[in-house]
Amino acid sequence: MKNIGLIIIFTFMLFNAKAQKAVTITVENVNTEQAIQIIENAANNLKYSFDKFDGTNKILITKFFSWTSITIKNHAKLKFEAKNNTVIITMIERQYKSDEGWTNSPTNLSKKNIKKYLGAFADKITAISANKDLALKAVENSILIRAFIPVIKKEGLIIKYVKGTKNMEGKGFNPLNTVLELDITNTKSDTVKLHNAAANYYGGASFKEPKTEVRFRIYDMKLAPGETGKLFLYFKGDEYLKGNKKNLLEKLIFTFGLQYKEMAAINIKIESYNITVPFEN
Repeated sequence: MKNIGLIIIFTFMLFNAKAQKAVTITVENVNTEQAIQIIENAANNLKYSFDKFDGTNKILITKFFSWTSITIKNHAKLKFEAKNNTVIITMIERQYKSDEGWTNSPTNLSKKNIKKYLGAFADKITAISANKDLALKAVENSILIRAFIPVIKKEGLIIKYVKGTKNMEGKGFNPLNTVLELDITNTKSDTVKLHNAAANYYGGASFKEPKTEVRFRIYDMKLAPGETGKLFLYFKGDEYLKGNKKNLLEKLIFTFGLQYKEMAAINIKIESYNITVPFEN
Protein backbone atom coordinates (compact mmCIF):
# COMPACT_ATOMS: atom_id res chain seq x y z
CA MET A 1 0.00 0.00 0.00
CA LYS A 2 2.85 2.36 0.79
CA ASN A 3 4.32 1.97 -2.73
CA ILE A 4 0.87 2.51 -4.29
CA GLY A 5 0.53 5.73 -2.30
CA LEU A 6 3.91 6.99 -3.53
CA ILE A 7 2.94 6.22 -7.13
CA ILE A 8 -0.32 8.16 -6.71
CA ILE A 9 1.56 11.15 -5.27
CA PHE A 10 4.11 11.14 -8.07
CA THR A 11 1.38 10.75 -10.73
CA PHE A 12 -0.40 13.78 -9.29
CA MET A 13 2.83 15.77 -9.45
CA LEU A 14 3.42 14.61 -13.01
CA PHE A 15 0.12 15.75 -14.44
CA ASN A 16 -0.49 18.86 -12.36
CA ALA A 17 2.91 20.55 -12.22
CA LYS A 18 3.81 23.39 -14.51
CA ALA A 19 6.63 23.02 -17.03
CA GLN A 20 10.05 22.54 -15.46
CA LYS A 21 11.88 25.80 -14.84
CA ALA A 22 15.61 25.98 -15.46
CA VAL A 23 17.47 26.50 -12.20
CA THR A 24 20.28 29.05 -12.40
CA ILE A 25 22.65 30.70 -9.92
CA THR A 26 25.05 33.50 -10.83
CA VAL A 27 28.35 33.92 -8.96
CA GLU A 28 29.72 37.46 -9.09
CA ASN A 29 33.31 38.78 -9.00
CA VAL A 30 35.08 35.77 -10.50
CA ASN A 31 38.02 36.71 -12.74
CA THR A 32 37.05 35.41 -16.17
CA GLU A 33 40.73 34.69 -16.97
CA GLN A 34 40.88 32.23 -14.06
CA ALA A 35 37.25 31.13 -13.96
CA ILE A 36 37.63 27.78 -15.76
CA GLN A 37 40.49 26.73 -13.50
CA ILE A 38 38.55 27.83 -10.40
CA ILE A 39 35.45 25.89 -11.50
CA GLU A 40 37.63 22.86 -12.21
CA ASN A 41 39.21 23.10 -8.77
CA ALA A 42 35.80 23.43 -7.11
CA ALA A 43 34.59 20.36 -9.03
CA ASN A 44 37.58 18.35 -7.82
CA ASN A 45 36.85 19.35 -4.23
CA LEU A 46 33.19 18.41 -4.59
CA LYS A 47 33.97 15.13 -6.41
CA TYR A 48 32.41 16.02 -9.78
CA SER A 49 33.86 15.13 -13.17
CA PHE A 50 33.37 16.88 -16.50
CA ASP A 51 31.70 15.69 -19.68
CA LYS A 52 32.34 18.68 -21.99
CA PHE A 53 34.72 21.63 -22.09
CA ASP A 54 34.40 24.51 -24.56
CA GLY A 55 37.53 26.58 -24.08
CA THR A 56 36.60 29.17 -26.68
CA ASN A 57 33.30 30.09 -25.03
CA LYS A 58 34.46 29.20 -21.51
CA ILE A 59 31.74 26.61 -20.88
CA LEU A 60 32.01 23.50 -18.71
CA ILE A 61 29.42 20.73 -18.32
CA THR A 62 29.63 17.99 -15.71
CA LYS A 63 28.83 14.36 -16.20
CA PHE A 64 25.51 13.09 -14.85
CA PHE A 65 25.20 12.91 -11.05
CA SER A 66 22.31 11.14 -9.28
CA TRP A 67 20.04 11.49 -6.27
CA THR A 68 16.83 9.85 -5.01
CA SER A 69 13.60 11.72 -4.24
CA ILE A 70 10.61 9.83 -2.78
CA THR A 71 12.19 6.56 -3.96
CA ILE A 72 12.42 7.98 -7.50
CA LYS A 73 15.92 8.06 -8.98
CA ASN A 74 16.94 11.34 -10.61
CA HIS A 75 19.99 12.57 -12.45
CA ALA A 76 21.18 15.82 -14.02
CA LYS A 77 24.20 17.79 -15.18
CA LEU A 78 25.56 21.20 -14.19
CA LYS A 79 26.56 23.73 -16.83
CA PHE A 80 29.02 26.54 -16.06
CA GLU A 81 29.46 29.58 -18.26
CA ALA A 82 32.17 32.14 -17.43
CA LYS A 83 31.80 35.66 -18.83
CA ASN A 84 32.04 39.28 -17.69
CA ASN A 85 33.65 38.25 -14.38
CA THR A 86 30.69 36.08 -13.45
CA VAL A 87 29.99 32.35 -13.48
CA ILE A 88 26.47 31.23 -14.41
CA ILE A 89 25.58 27.80 -13.01
CA THR A 90 22.59 26.02 -14.57
CA MET A 91 21.17 22.56 -13.92
CA ILE A 92 20.45 20.87 -17.26
CA GLU A 93 19.15 17.51 -18.52
CA ARG A 94 17.33 16.83 -15.25
CA GLN A 95 15.51 13.52 -15.61
CA TYR A 96 13.85 10.80 -13.55
CA LYS A 97 14.01 7.03 -14.01
CA SER A 98 10.77 5.40 -15.22
CA ASP A 99 9.85 2.01 -16.65
CA GLU A 100 10.50 3.49 -20.09
CA GLY A 101 13.95 4.76 -19.11
CA TRP A 102 15.14 8.29 -18.36
CA THR A 103 12.45 10.94 -18.86
CA ASN A 104 12.66 14.72 -18.51
CA SER A 105 11.36 15.75 -15.10
CA PRO A 106 8.21 17.92 -15.21
CA THR A 107 8.58 19.28 -11.68
CA ASN A 108 10.69 22.11 -10.35
CA LEU A 109 13.81 21.37 -8.35
CA SER A 110 13.30 21.66 -4.60
CA LYS A 111 14.94 24.48 -2.65
CA LYS A 112 16.85 21.85 -0.68
CA ASN A 113 18.44 20.40 -3.84
CA ILE A 114 19.09 23.85 -5.32
CA LYS A 115 21.14 24.63 -2.22
CA LYS A 116 22.75 21.18 -2.14
CA TYR A 117 23.95 21.11 -5.76
CA LEU A 118 24.06 24.59 -7.26
CA GLY A 119 24.53 26.43 -3.98
CA ALA A 120 27.43 24.24 -2.87
CA PHE A 121 29.23 24.93 -6.13
CA ALA A 122 28.55 28.66 -5.90
CA ASP A 123 29.94 28.78 -2.35
CA LYS A 124 33.05 26.83 -3.32
CA ILE A 125 33.74 28.99 -6.39
CA THR A 126 33.29 32.15 -4.30
CA ALA A 127 35.68 30.90 -1.61
CA ILE A 128 38.42 29.98 -4.11
CA SER A 129 38.01 33.18 -6.11
CA ALA A 130 38.22 35.38 -3.01
CA ASN A 131 41.47 33.80 -1.83
CA LYS A 132 44.55 34.71 -3.93
CA ASP A 133 46.51 31.65 -2.80
CA LEU A 134 43.65 29.26 -3.57
CA ALA A 135 43.01 30.90 -6.95
CA LEU A 136 46.71 30.65 -7.85
CA LYS A 137 46.78 26.99 -6.82
CA ALA A 138 43.70 26.34 -8.98
CA VAL A 139 45.47 27.86 -12.00
CA GLU A 140 48.71 25.96 -11.38
CA ASN A 141 46.97 22.59 -10.86
CA SER A 142 44.54 22.87 -13.77
CA ILE A 143 44.40 19.96 -16.20
CA LEU A 144 41.95 21.60 -18.59
CA ILE A 145 44.14 24.69 -19.08
CA ARG A 146 47.82 23.98 -18.53
CA ALA A 147 49.73 26.91 -17.08
CA PHE A 148 53.40 27.74 -17.32
CA ILE A 149 54.76 27.42 -13.77
CA PRO A 150 57.94 29.49 -13.39
CA VAL A 151 58.92 28.06 -9.98
CA ILE A 152 58.94 24.39 -8.95
CA LYS A 153 59.79 23.20 -5.44
CA LYS A 154 60.69 19.55 -5.02
CA GLU A 155 63.07 17.36 -3.03
CA GLY A 156 64.61 20.33 -1.23
CA LEU A 157 65.34 22.18 -4.47
CA ILE A 158 63.82 25.31 -5.94
CA ILE A 159 63.89 25.37 -9.74
CA LYS A 160 63.14 28.82 -11.16
CA TYR A 161 62.65 29.81 -14.78
CA VAL A 162 64.90 32.76 -15.66
CA LYS A 163 64.56 33.38 -19.40
CA GLY A 164 64.34 31.83 -22.81
CA THR A 165 66.25 32.72 -25.98
CA LYS A 166 65.40 31.69 -29.53
CA ASN A 167 67.23 31.76 -32.84
CA MET A 168 70.69 31.35 -31.34
CA GLU A 169 73.50 31.42 -33.89
CA GLY A 170 76.90 29.77 -33.83
CA LYS A 171 78.66 26.50 -34.47
CA GLY A 172 76.88 23.57 -32.90
CA PHE A 173 73.69 25.44 -32.02
CA ASN A 174 71.82 24.65 -35.22
CA PRO A 175 69.26 23.08 -35.00
CA LEU A 176 69.44 23.38 -31.17
CA ASN A 177 68.78 27.10 -31.41
CA THR A 178 66.35 27.54 -28.50
CA VAL A 179 67.63 27.66 -24.94
CA LEU A 180 65.88 28.02 -21.58
CA GLU A 181 67.82 29.17 -18.53
CA LEU A 182 66.83 28.03 -15.03
CA ASP A 183 68.20 28.64 -11.53
CA ILE A 184 68.46 25.71 -9.09
CA THR A 185 68.73 26.55 -5.37
CA ASN A 186 69.58 24.00 -2.68
CA THR A 187 67.44 24.53 0.44
CA LYS A 188 68.66 21.36 2.16
CA SER A 189 71.00 21.41 5.14
CA ASP A 190 73.73 19.45 3.35
CA THR A 191 75.53 19.62 0.01
CA VAL A 192 73.83 17.87 -2.89
CA LYS A 193 75.34 16.44 -6.05
CA LEU A 194 73.22 16.96 -9.14
CA HIS A 195 73.56 14.75 -12.18
CA ASN A 196 71.81 15.63 -15.42
CA ALA A 197 70.64 12.50 -17.21
CA ALA A 198 69.74 14.60 -20.28
CA ALA A 199 66.59 12.52 -20.65
CA ASN A 200 64.71 14.78 -23.02
CA TYR A 201 63.46 14.56 -26.57
CA TYR A 202 64.53 17.93 -27.92
CA GLY A 203 68.25 18.40 -27.57
CA GLY A 204 70.34 18.62 -24.46
CA ALA A 205 71.04 20.22 -21.13
CA SER A 206 74.01 21.55 -19.23
CA PHE A 207 74.79 22.91 -15.76
CA LYS A 208 76.98 25.50 -17.46
CA GLU A 209 76.20 27.58 -20.51
CA PRO A 210 78.23 26.39 -23.51
CA LYS A 211 79.66 29.37 -25.35
CA THR A 212 80.54 27.57 -28.58
CA GLU A 213 79.20 24.09 -29.18
CA VAL A 214 76.18 22.54 -27.47
CA ARG A 215 77.75 19.09 -27.40
CA PHE A 216 80.28 20.28 -24.79
CA ARG A 217 77.99 20.09 -21.78
CA ILE A 218 78.51 19.85 -18.01
CA TYR A 219 76.55 16.94 -16.54
CA ASP A 220 77.42 17.23 -12.84
CA MET A 221 77.20 20.02 -10.29
CA LYS A 222 77.49 20.29 -6.49
CA LEU A 223 75.40 22.76 -4.54
CA ALA A 224 76.16 23.70 -0.94
CA PRO A 225 73.28 24.61 1.38
CA GLY A 226 71.73 27.86 0.16
CA GLU A 227 73.78 27.87 -3.05
CA THR A 228 72.24 28.51 -6.48
CA GLY A 229 73.43 27.03 -9.76
CA LYS A 230 72.38 27.22 -13.40
CA LEU A 231 70.69 24.75 -15.72
CA PHE A 232 70.44 25.35 -19.49
CA LEU A 233 68.03 23.39 -21.67
CA TYR A 234 68.61 23.25 -25.44
CA PHE A 235 65.90 22.47 -27.97
CA LYS A 236 65.39 22.07 -31.67
CA GLY A 237 63.40 25.11 -32.64
CA ASP A 238 61.24 23.26 -35.14
CA GLU A 239 60.29 20.64 -32.55
CA TYR A 240 59.80 23.09 -29.70
CA LEU A 241 57.52 25.31 -31.77
CA LYS A 242 55.80 22.45 -33.52
CA GLY A 243 52.31 23.29 -34.68
CA ASN A 244 52.65 26.96 -33.85
CA LYS A 245 54.58 28.96 -36.43
CA LYS A 246 53.64 32.32 -34.91
CA ASN A 247 55.05 31.31 -31.52
CA LEU A 248 52.02 32.52 -29.58
CA LEU A 249 51.66 29.24 -27.72
CA GLU A 250 54.61 27.18 -26.56
CA LYS A 251 54.96 23.59 -25.48
CA LEU A 252 57.64 22.37 -23.13
CA ILE A 253 58.19 18.85 -21.85
CA PHE A 254 61.48 18.14 -20.18
CA THR A 255 62.49 15.40 -17.77
CA PHE A 256 65.88 15.16 -16.18
CA GLY A 257 67.36 13.17 -13.34
CA LEU A 258 68.85 14.67 -10.20
CA GLN A 259 71.18 12.35 -8.30
CA TYR A 260 71.85 13.05 -4.64
CA LYS A 261 75.34 11.85 -3.66
CA GLU A 262 75.52 8.25 -4.92
CA MET A 263 71.82 7.48 -4.63
CA ALA A 264 69.48 6.63 -7.50
CA ALA A 265 68.38 9.49 -9.72
CA ILE A 266 65.32 11.47 -8.71
CA ASN A 267 63.22 12.58 -11.65
CA ILE A 268 61.76 16.04 -11.80
CA LYS A 269 59.36 16.85 -14.60
CA ILE A 270 58.71 20.34 -15.91
CA GLU A 271 55.63 20.16 -18.06
CA SER A 272 53.52 22.87 -19.66
CA TYR A 273 51.03 22.74 -22.50
CA ASN A 274 49.76 25.71 -24.51
CA ILE A 275 51.64 28.20 -22.40
CA THR A 276 53.22 31.52 -23.18
CA VAL A 277 56.97 31.52 -22.49
CA PRO A 278 58.45 35.01 -21.98
CA PHE A 279 61.27 34.85 -24.53
CA GLU A 280 63.78 37.68 -24.80
CA ASN A 281 63.45 37.75 -28.59
